[in-house]
Amino acid sequence: MHHSDFELVQGESIPDRLVLSYDIEIDYPNPSAIADWVEDVSGRDGFVSFPFIEIDTLSTTNYVPKARTATRYEHRWIVNAHGDLKNARREAGGKAVLVLTIELNMTRFLANQPERNLPNLDALTPQDLFLQDDELLRAARAATLVGDNFLLGTARRGGTCFAHRDDFNRQMLDGVTRGLFRLLAESLVPDDYNGLPRNIGVRIRPPVVSQAEVYWEFHTDSSLSAVGTVADRMSMASNQVKVRTYLPDSREISIDGEQNGMGVSIALSDAVRVTIYAKTPTVIRLEIKYLKNLRNNAARSLRGPQTVAAVLDAVHRDGFKRMNRIRDAFMQIAPHTDERADLLDFLRSIDLAAAGDQARGKVMLELLFNRGSVCETIEEGFAPPSFCARLVDSGIIERVTVRHGGEQRYVLTAPYRSLVCSLMVVLPSQIALQDERNPATMQ
Repeated sequence: MHHSDFELVQGESIPDRLVLSYDIEIDYPNPSAIADWVEDVSGRDGFVSFPFIEIDTLSTTNYVPKARTATRYEHRWIVNAHGDLKNARREAGGKAVLVLTIELNMTRFLANQPERNLPNLDALTPQDLFLQDDELLRAARAATLVGDNFLLGTARRGGTCFAHRDDFNRQMLDGVTRGLFRLLAESLVPDDYNGLPRNIGVRIRPPVVSQAEVYWEFHTDSSLSAVGTVADRMSMASNQVKVRTYLPDSREISIDGEQNGMGVSIALSDAVRVTIYAKTPTVIRLEIKYLKNLRNNAARSLRGPQTVAAVLDAVHRDGFKRMNRIRDAFMQIAPHTDERADLLDFLRSIDLAAAGDQARGKVMLELLFNRGSVCETIEEGFAPPSFCARLVDSGIIERVTVRHGGEQRYVLTAPYRSLVCSLMVVLPSQIALQDERNPATMQ
């Protein structure tokens, strides 16, 4: 990845994983009433068509039942919930609290929506918003090999105009948080439609953002090579860098953050972490994660209760500043080329120029690697004019002037001469030769 490819633009970051904390207050007249409410909410009595939250049965031995996303049904939600129901066993009734954590991946949410739905999320039902669309999932996997955690098309990224993408992200977040409120209300708040017991009162308090992630994406010829170069350079600069490789599931063939990929993780603090990884074979993702103390680490200027979108605006700004500092550090320690990508280009270009003739390709590779030059041959030879012309077009070799006539001669261009030299000097024989020539090692 060249420096020009690693250009961050404020407002271009995309929200990813969000963790929202909800306190849901439940007024109940007696333990039996709230126990019935728990059973109905969980779908065990068949009243709720699409149960979202499943809560363990209240009993004399289970005073703080666990809550989680309902998974025992055919429908699948793209949001994950878990938590506890507290203070639900008072004989005289009172106020229980369902402390609920909801994990929402905005990338997955947008990938799960047909583009026609994006302009007006409020017109969609909670099921349209948050139930998995299997058809879109299959299409995403076929197009990207990475499932639904990648955005296809410009509409899901906010259009082609950079200036509009901030507004788009804010509109999406506002629409999603309103949709989550409607989903919780439909699942938990008794009304005339869901059949939940009317002697229970439920109040959903506004959510608090406890964790957030935002990212930038860049296209490159080889994402694994780009990440490998970042890993090489950053590992030299900091002992806080960790390089991870992701082993594949035998049933999968994708290259991303979880399958056959490579990632570089940089701990900026115990609460903030940057990860740079190969998302697809040609896309590198730069992700910044706020793991705790979000308001202190990213939104210190905000005062009082804030909407999810307002907090995320601060996260985008803080993430841009932090990521830009990392980019500046990378530019100071990295060369202007990516040796890994150049090596792959070198091998691919020779293979393409050989046009399927493995014998010619092998000879050309040996000549260029060992001599750095080649003379043009007749058409039936191993280096015919057409072969050499293709290598010239790909930037691997260039023509040189030959005195007194003779065959046309070519040499490696400067970047590839440097690449071959850098590979040669680390060969064991070359290292041993350098040691012998070093006066400090001579007796």
